[in-house]
Amino acid sequence: MKVSSSQSLVKDALKALNSGNHKTALRCFTTLEQLEPENGEWSLQAGLMYYRLGKRKHAIAALERAGQRCHVQGQLERAVAIYQQILRLDPVNHVAIRGLSAQRFHHPASSASHTVGRRAITEPPAIAAGTQSHEEVDGFGVPRSKAARVALALSFLEG
Repeated sequence: MKVSSSQSLVKDALKALNSGNHKTALRCFTTLEQLEPENGEWSLQAGLMYYRLGKRKHAIAALERAGQRCHVQGQLERAVAIYQQILRLDPVNHVAIRGLSAQRFHHPASSASHTVGRRAITEPPAIAAGTQSHEEVDGFGVPRSKAARVALALSFLEG
């Protein structure tokens, strides 16, 4: 039953989108998000509908959920794209910065690694680059000062 109701909602959402009825499409996507919470696509579409309706805070919240769901499911490229879109709307968004930092933190090409004893230690990019100390960042490698968060967000948008 869940599948048929989901399929019906998808059809309704597409009809609403084609006719320019963003409120109806939003209702369909938020319902789909509740029915299939693991599917980041519905959060992404809800975020786009909120944005089109001028509800920026709701759009950012939905995009945050989409990015997190994609990240958890291993869709890292998609998660990065969503986090970058969030940063275009909110340059100091903690969820997006942490998501991007975590993604870079787990990829050796963008962070420095060295060995202490028998275990490898990987540092967040800002610390590895020498631009931040451990005291200036939180546990996720996100800078504590607003200016440093903006600079980090801009670096994610550029690269």
